[in-house]
Amino acid sequence: MPLPEWQGVSCLWGGLLAGVGVFYYSDVLTAAATGVTNPLLLVPLVATGFAAGCSVGANAAPGLTWLARHL
Repeated sequence: MPLPEWQGVSCLWGGLLAGVGVFYYSDVLTAAATGVTNPLLLVPLVATGFAAGCSVGANAAPGLTWLARHL
């Protein structure tokens, strides 16, 4: 599989894991950010978590691919 495909798969997995983590801790994160629990902030928080996880996954893909080939 070429590297851009690995980056896409890593982006999806990283985004999914980060989005689930943000969803699980959404009450704590919204209280930390605003001081109150606000359910309207759930969607922007999960979207931000997905975008951050996608970026980390896509940027880590070349290193993970190299490790997989050399171990």
